[in-house]
Amino acid sequence: MKIVPGVLFLAILFGACKKTSTPVSLSGIYTEISPMPHNTELNFINSHTVIVAGGQLFNPSYYATDTNEYQISNLRILFIADSSGTKDTTARWLTFFGSDSLSLSPCPPDAPCATFTPIFFLKNK
Repeated sequence: MKIVPGVLFLAILFGACKKTSTPVSLSGIYTEISPMPHNTELNFINSHTVIVAGGQLFNPSYYATDTNEYQISNLRILFIADSSGTKDTTARWLTFFGSDSLSLSPCPPDAPCATFTPIFFLKNK
């Protein structure tokens, strides 16, 4: 089998430009840095549990400080709250900036919301 140099170069280039895979789960404490620094904290306990504390990240208010389940799929994070035995869900678009920062938005990254500023978080070291 003969390998054409240009094809080999493209294969190496494609491999080098490959996007980092999205983590299946998050761990640790992430603190809001913008738009309201230290307003909200996300404490990812394990691969399916997060404690949301501080400012109101969602509506209604029972999401303000609560333990929620979460799932990540296709760059979306789904928060699942159990309020009085009723499961309520809220989905947000999730964007990663390296291994220690992320943002949440109700709108996809390629179509920003006119009325909502994404919330940026930095992982505590």
